[in-house]
Amino acid sequence: MKTKSRLSCFLLLTMLAANSAWSQVPSTISYQGYLAAADGSPVDQSVVVTFAIYNVEFGGSPLWSDTQLVAASQGLFSVELGGVADPFPTDLFTTPLWLGVSVADDQEMLPRRSFAAAPFSLQADSALSLDGRPAIAFDQADHAASQG
Repeated sequence: MKTKSRLSCFLLLTMLAANSAWSQVPSTISYQGYLAAADGSPVDQSVVVTFAIYNVEFGGSPLWSDTQLVAASQGLFSVELGGVADPFPTDLFTTPLWLGVSVADDQEMLPRRSFAAAPFSLQADSALSLDGRPAIAFDQADHAASQG
């Protein structure tokens, strides 16, 4: 009976941990791209790629950057930006932003890619507007709390 109780407790804790992980908004951005050599042939090797986020489409200084060793296969690659090793600043995503990408020692590719809304940001936008109701609609400052 003791083993069954431990197993039940373990399963409950595992389900709670999984549920907690699923309810968190991801703190990374998935990015996929295609790399081609100067002659147009797809890159099929690992290359050093620098990703930088700007608040301007041209020029400016990066607000965030990360350099990764990226494995390209037939030109295609996929990375996660903003991970534990190089997280995004907490106030980064408050204005329009652009992503710059450069490979090895080459110049940054142009044009920079503008960021579009992601599913989680659409939900955050709804939270900010409180489903279309103004924040004052939820003000309880004038209500007396009942003591019971």
